[in-house]
Amino acid sequence: MASTPQSPPNWGPTPPAPPGWTPPNSAPAAAPGTAGPAGPYQPFWRHEGAMTGLSRWLKVGGLALLVVGVLVAVAGASYPGSCYTSSNPCNPATGSNWMAGALTALLVGKILMVLGFAGIALGALFKMRGTPMPVSGRHDELLFVVIDRLWNGALFVVAIVLLFVMLGTVNLLPFPQAFP
Repeated sequence: MASTPQSPPNWGPTPPAPPGWTPPNSAPAAAPGTAGPAGPYQPFWRHEGAMTGLSRWLKVGGLALLVVGVLVAVAGASYPGSCYTSSNPCNPATGSNWMAGALTALLVGKILMVLGFAGIALGALFKMRGTPMPVSGRHDELLFVVIDRLWNGALFVVAIVLLFVMLGTVNLLPFPQAFP
C-alpha cells in the first residue's frame, strides 16, 4: 500500500490536492520584486498615522497643562496658614507680598490652562482631519470614522468655548481682599 495519509478510519485514502492549492498555514512565495503576502487582517481603527500620534500627544500635553494650571492657581491663590495664626500678616497695607504672589500664581495658572485648552483643541482638530475614510466600504469602519470625527469635533468646540471663557475671566475672580 502506498504511504498516503489516511482520513478518519474507514474512509479510505485522502484524495490528492487540486493543482495550485497550498495548505492554509503556508503562504505562497512572493514573486521577485513584490512585497509578499499580506499579513493578518487589521481592523481599520488600528491603522495609525502621524496625525493620530500627534493628536494623541497634543491632547495628553494639553490635559497635563490644564491640570498643572489648576494646581498652580489654587495653590498660589490660597491663603497660607500664617494668615490665620497671627494678626493678619497677609494684609497688603502691612507690607506683605502674599497678594502679589497670589495674583502672579493666578496669572501663571490661567496661562497654563489656556495653553492646555489650546492643546486639547488642536489635538481634536488634528485627529478629526487626520482620520482617513476607509477604502473597504465596510459599514462598521465607516461608522467608526464618522463617530470619531463627531466626537473630536465636539471636543474641539468645547475646548475652544472653555478657552474663551478662561480668557474672559482675567479680572473676574473674587479676591479675599481689595488693594488699598
